[in-house]
Amino acid sequence: MAASKETLDRRKFILRTSQVLAGTALAGGAVTASANTDGEYFVLDSAAENLCGTCQHWGGRRRISVDGKSIEFDSLGWCNNPKSPNYRKTTGPKGGMQMVWEKWSEIPA
Repeated sequence: MAASKETLDRRKFILRTSQVLAGTALAGGAVTASANTDGEYFVLDSAAENLCGTCQHWGGRRRISVDGKSIEFDSLGWCNNPKSPNYRKTTGPKGGMQMVWEKWSEIPA
């Protein structure tokens, strides 16, 4: 009976180890994709339409310039628009869906 328990524990250990390694690899990839290590930002004209970064439903980190003419991004975001095919998916600020885009309320008219 002890050999059986030892085999089970070994299998559980191998399974847990592979889960930890896979999780670490996925988390590392996500951090690399969204991290901004050199302090630079992606900048987009705030008048741009049909792009995720200028949409009301985009959930990425962004900030609008003082004059309101540009938007700075330093991460990927996710779509919060249930009408979009990208709903609950991660997208970059330059992605977009023309039929479901709505202008971000922070952009001056």
